[in-house]
Amino acid sequence: MIPINKVTSDSACRTFLSNDVSFASFINAVVFEGEQLIHPENLVYYENDTAFIINDSKRIEDKKRRRDIVVKSDINGIYCILGVEHQSSVD
Repeated sequence: MIPINKVTSDSACRTFLSNDVSFASFINAVVFEGEQLIHPENLVYYENDTAFIINDSKRIEDKKRRRDIVVKSDINGIYCILGVEHQSSVD
């Protein structure tokens, strides 16, 4: 019997979007309505752990967040940070 690897939708999304051409095509299609503004050769991937503190009148809370993909790209001479979070279920 051959074991079957179970691929989660989160890992499939990260794998797909970790490819420069796939990421650029996806962002151009979804965000820019097909206009080719993101170019694969201009993508720079970043670590994506983020921590911040929420301080309101009732409590102080430390939050940590992680995005699936965080990429810097040049769009018409302006550097932009693009973050993608795949959500397989509402939480």
